[in-house]
Amino acid sequence: MKKLLLTVFALCLAGTANAGIPSFNATCPGNIEVHADQGGPVFLTEKKPSSKKVMTITTKPKGPA
Repeated sequence: MKKLLLTVFALCLAGTANAGIPSFNATCPGNIEVHADQGGPVFLTEKKPSSKKVMTITTKPKGPA
């Protein structure tokens, strides 16, 4: 019981995860510059890179069993 209470307490302290894009600037080898504003798009050498969707995961609700 003590372990359960300790685990629940630790999970409450941990909070929720934030997967937002932070604001950062970096220079990579090969003189490639990476820039991103918080929550905004990422730029590689002052150009917004293109992307393609690799996988789509969807769920569909079912009716009553």
